[in-house]
Amino acid sequence: MKGKHLLDQINIALDLLPERMRGEDAARLILAICYHESGLRARIQHGTKGTLARGFAQFERIGIMDVLMRHSSHGPATDLCAALDIRPEVDECHEVIAWNDVLMAGFARLNLWNDPHPFPQGKVQSWETYLRVWRPGKPHPERWAGNWRKAQEV
Repeated sequence: MKGKHLLDQINIALDLLPERMRGEDAARLILAICYHESGLRARIQHGTKGTLARGFAQFERIGIMDVLMRHSSHGPATDLCAALDIRPEVDECHEVIAWNDVLMAGFARLNLWNDPHPFPQGKVQSWETYLRVWRPGKPHPERWAGNWRKAQEV
């Protein structure tokens, strides 16, 4: 997967969400998270059976459930699923998100939307947002600057 192609898919997803959720900053942050989580190589996390994260943003079932159930993201998530002809159910979305980059990017934006903090500005605030929202088990701070830079250069 090339960064430019994924950025195109991210922008398609953002166009399917409410206008207030769109923007280049959101697209670049989602791309940086995807670089950081999977290197745009792994669509399914290798690891413990049952907790496998999926899609380039590495969504676990709990993250999908959060996006589908929270008041602030439920409506847009349901509308996104309808636009993509996907049932807005946790198991269905968890299966499809590995292979549907538009769904993955839309859910990534909705996951960020649920964060009560202001949208981040710049590399440092974006790292803090990533930590707070994705809650990675192994965050790898030494890789963030490079992933952030790659996302800004695409």
